[in-house]
Amino acid sequence: MESLHVVTGGRAPTFAPDVAAAARDIQDTGHPAVFGLHQSSAPSMVGVARLTRSDVAGLWEQHPGGDELLLPLNAAMTVVLRVPDGSTTRHRLCPGSLFIVPQGVPHSFELEEAEIQLLFVTPRDGNLGWSDDGREIRRHS
Repeated sequence: MESLHVVTGGRAPTFAPDVAAAARDIQDTGHPAVFGLHQSSAPSMVGVARLTRSDVAGLWEQHPGGDELLLPLNAAMTVVLRVPDGSTTRHRLCPGSLFIVPQGVPHSFELEEAEIQLLFVTPRDGNLGWSDDGREIRRHS
């Protein structure tokens, strides 16, 4: 399910399967475990969201202003990326997994449970959202 070698938006997405374990495994305190780079050309929002299946079903978003960092807190989810050739790649995230969606890459979410709590860092402005039927959706405002 994880396909980290797919280049999307010029970079592969970043995936860290267990952030808490990575922190526990640090041998040299004072030196962080670095998972990847987060790019943003504008201010970002840091927050948590509670999303249900109906909140995310058939919805896509894109962040031209920077990467989006995702960390599910309580349940598993799948991030679906639309790559430049129009195909999609799927990345399953468990609670505590960290995933960075590269700047400008269209993506959607699929939930395994009825609801998820999700930590995110995403550009504050210029975000795009739409439904499978083409309707514009405002998700980050």
